[in-house]
Amino acid sequence: MTKSKKQEKDEEIFEVEKVINRRKNKGRTFYLVRWKGFSSKDDTWEPTANLKHCKDAIQEYNNDLQKKNLLPSVCISSVSFYNKKVKSKTSDLPQSSSETMKTENLKYLKCSVGQKKKLDGNLIVDDGGNEHVGLDHNYDGRGLATCKPINKQEIIKGRIFQERIVYLQWRENFAEIIFSNSMRRNALSPRFLAELMNALDAVVSSKCSLAVISSVGKTFCAGYDVLYMIDMLSESSHIQQTARNFAECLRNFIDKLIDFPKPLVALVQGGAVGLGCAMLPLVDAVYCSERSYFSTPYIKLGQTPEACSSFTFPQILGMTMANNLLLNGVVLTSHQAKQHGLVTSIFPHDQFKQHAMSCVRRTAMQSSEAMQKSKELLRKSSQTQLKHVNYCECNSLMERWASEQTLINFRSFVSHDFIS
Repeated sequence: MTKSKKQEKDEEIFEVEKVINRRKNKGRTFYLVRWKGFSSKDDTWEPTANLKHCKDAIQEYNNDLQKKNLLPSVCISSVSFYNKKVKSKTSDLPQSSSETMKTENLKYLKCSVGQKKKLDGNLIVDDGGNEHVGLDHNYDGRGLATCKPINKQEIIKGRIFQERIVYLQWRENFAEIIFSNSMRRNALSPRFLAELMNALDAVVSSKCSLAVISSVGKTFCAGYDVLYMIDMLSESSHIQQTARNFAECLRNFIDKLIDFPKPLVALVQGGAVGLGCAMLPLVDAVYCSERSYFSTPYIKLGQTPEACSSFTFPQILGMTMANNLLLNGVVLTSHQAKQHGLVTSIFPHDQFKQHAMSCVRRTAMQSSEAMQKSKELLRKSSQTQLKHVNYCECNSLMERWASEQTLINFRSFVSHDFIS
C-alpha cells in the first residue's frame, strides 16, 4: 500500500546542518538552527524541547562558544552598539511559514559543527550572523590598541550592548583598564577575563609606569558571572569539563595578577563582590568611595574561596575578620575595609574619581624602574606561595562547580540576591 503525498510530507525529516546561535526568551532557551539544504533565510529559533535528539550538537556549540570565551579577544578594547538588523520590535522569535512547518513536523534531527565568531573591520559579527558596529581601533607607535572615547549620550539612551566589555585607555604615563559591563554589574565571564588579561599584557609591554583598574556603573565588580555559569553548567553534558574550564580560566587570571610587574591600582566606586573583592589584596593600592562595600558570599553560593583570599585575607584582615567575610558572609563598609587594611584611602563619592586620579598621577610621576624593582622585592617571598594557594583553591572550586548542589545554590543566589 502506497503512502499519500500528505503522509510523505508529514514524515519528512529535516536535517540540521549546524547550531549557530543561542538566546533566552521568557526564561526559555532557544537555539538558532541552520537547516541542511536551506539558506540562512530559513534559519529558525528552536526551543530546547524540540532539539532533544541533537544534544551532541548543542554541546558542541556550547563547547565552541566556551572555548571562544576563554581565548583572548582580537582587540584590546571592544564595544558593540545597538543591533541594526532588528526584524521586528514586537516579536523576539519571528515565525515564518517554513519555520512553523519544520517545527510541527520535527521527528529526527541529525546535527553537527558550530560556527566561529568573526571580526570584519569594525563590523562585529556574532554567532547568529548579526552585525554590530564597533569602535574604531588603531595602533600607536608602541603597537598598542587605543580607542575613541565612548559617547555619554549613547549610554543614557541605552543603545550600547554592554556584554563582556573591557576598555584600555592610555592616560599620560599610566594606563586605565575600565570595566564597562554595567548591565551585568561588571560580572566577569571567561571572555571578560581573557580581555582583561589581554589589557594587562599590553600594559606590561608599554612604557606606562602603572595600571589602574576602574569601572562604569554602581558596582565595581560582582565577581564571576554567576548567570553565565548557570547557563553553561546546566546545559553541559560534561559538567566536570565545563567546571574545569572555568577553574583554569580563573587560575590563569589570578596568576596574571600575581606576576604583574608594575604597580596596579583599583578604583572601587561601588560594590566589590566575590571575585571583585577577593582579588583586591593582589593589587598594590585600593582607593574607594565612601559608598563602597565589600562582600564574599561564597557560602551562599556553595563554593570555596578564590583569588588566594584564603591566604591573603587572614594576613591582611586578621583571622577573625577573614572568617566573618569568607564563612559568615559579613559585608564590610568602606570605613571598615579601611580600618582592617583592605583599602588604602577613602574619598567622597561625588569627587571620588577626581581625588583618586590625583593620587594615581602623583604615583605615576615617580621612577618606573624603582617602583617595579620595589614591587618585585615586596612580592618575591610570597609569589610562589600565592601561586600554590591559587592552584589549590581552583582545584577545590572545580569540584564544587561540578556538583549539582552548587548549581542549586547558584540559582537560589540569583533569585534572591543577584540583580541580573
